[in-house]
Amino acid sequence: MATTAGSAFGTGALRRGIEEHAAPTLLSLYADDAETRIVDRDSRPSHPKVLRDGRITDQIMVQAWDE
Repeated sequence: MATTAGSAFGTGALRRGIEEHAAPTLLSLYADDAETRIVDRDSRPSHPKVLRDGRITDQIMVQAWDE
């Protein structure tokens, strides 16, 4: 896995996003090419479902935090 130089992780943004249940604030902490790994009854830990599309990750985060 390669790392890139960029802005430091924003703990203040993380705190605000969690306290305010603000999905857009939390999404701003993810890189554009972030992967989402889903483990559930259909996708076991040994073979998780991997989502590589940033739009899908955005939709999942919005649904999770807006409920």
